[in-house]
Amino acid sequence: LDLSSQSLKGTVINADGDVICSASVSFEADLAHYGTSGGVHKDNESGEALAPTMMFVEALDMCLQRLRDDGGIDLATIDSVSGSGQQHGSVYWARGAERRLAELSFRLSLAEQLKDAFATE
Repeated sequence: LDLSSQSLKGTVINADGDVICSASVSFEADLAHYGTSGGVHKDNESGEALAPTMMFVEALDMCLQRLRDDGGIDLATIDSVSGSGQQHGSVYWARGAERRLAELSFRLSLAEQLKDAFATE
């Protein structure tokens, strides 16, 4: 999984290192309801750029769904996950997040289950 400031890309490789399939989610095109530009909300006065935390979670849901549906990947067969992320960003968990993580269900989306798990939107 590669999380950049503008998209999330997932690539599935086999034990030999061959690419089986990949899927990508563009924050602006696929998740336009967050209203970001370049993946962030910019405050011109302060110079701050903030990315909605749930946008990342929803992008992960969407990317995994695309790997499963479009790529034909049985997600239960994935043995390990590696990730890289943008270098300037922080996500803060809210109180009770550990309990939410322990109770995750494959029957519901991550976005549904984690909507109140972060300290900020």
